[in-house]
Amino acid sequence: MDAPRRQFLRFLAASSLLAGLPACSRPPGLRIAGHVWPGYEFMFLARDEGWLDERLVNLFETSSASASLQLLSTGQVDAAALTLDEMLLAREQGIPLVAVLVCNISVGADKVISRTARKLQDLRGQRIGVETTALGQLILNKTLAAAGLNADEVKVIPVDATDSGPWHAGELDAMITFEPLAGRLLREGGIELYSSRYFPDSIFDLLTVRADRLKQQDAAIRHLVAGHFRALSAFQTNPVDTAYRLARRLEVTGQQVPELYRGLQLPDVAANRIYLTPPSTRLAEATRTLADLMIKNGQLHLMPDPEVLFTAAYLPPGER
Repeated sequence: MDAPRRQFLRFLAASSLLAGLPACSRPPGLRIAGHVWPGYEFMFLARDEGWLDERLVNLFETSSASASLQLLSTGQVDAAALTLDEMLLAREQGIPLVAVLVCNISVGADKVISRTARKLQDLRGQRIGVETTALGQLILNKTLAAAGLNADEVKVIPVDATDSGPWHAGELDAMITFEPLAGRLLREGGIELYSSRYFPDSIFDLLTVRADRLKQQDAAIRHLVAGHFRALSAFQTNPVDTAYRLARRLEVTGQQVPELYRGLQLPDVAANRIYLTPPSTRLAEATRTLADLMIKNGQLHLMPDPEVLFTAAYLPPGER
């Protein structure tokens, strides 16, 4: 679902407007990077509907999470939409990110698609395409455990989970991927063997902000989070019209949009407050599970403290 960056001119135009304001009037706007993913689209919809003040918030569209992380590392943005493992990786690299919003939780969006196998045990001896990330490893581990297989009983092929090339070239017998590629492979005759609906509260997409920007950008963060929930409410109360508005960035038809969200839980304010308020046992457990994998893979050196990773302070007040 990668999409090219398209918003740098928009950002530059907004920056030129801000340049005309007195420097002491307020801090620069919050700069957020995000690639195309259903759970992230509500903040972009809020922008497109004019619900975000560009003097407070500037959204950068990137081609991938890696591109968003690159902008964070070079100081070009203050915040980014990332998965939990990507947030942990950024912190390991010295970027002090804190999650202020749970955008979505995967409850079926991440799938194991097979070419011929009809039950998990049939994966024995087969070539499985897996992205070399903590999430890819997590889903593989869950799949093998459910199948009663050891890691040496399958052949793992490193792939990009958004690239169907190896599948169509006949190089894979199964693939771990997510929407929209998962849906396309299923429509082409692939078989869904397993998915994240069997291990909910494991895969989180988050809005993360640098801890050293939180105080300065307090109003902007609250404004952005409120915009996300306004757009989410529009999708839930008027799904048909909103689906067509979401379709452009998602690069699907309006009729296909609901399919992309079918495997995602979209937490409201009350659910976000539960997830983000320490001690959140579900987020803490997911953090420890991913961090343990990342430590074993050499991506992390120390187990992070979940209580410093999340905050509910920027959620709209009064909804519990």
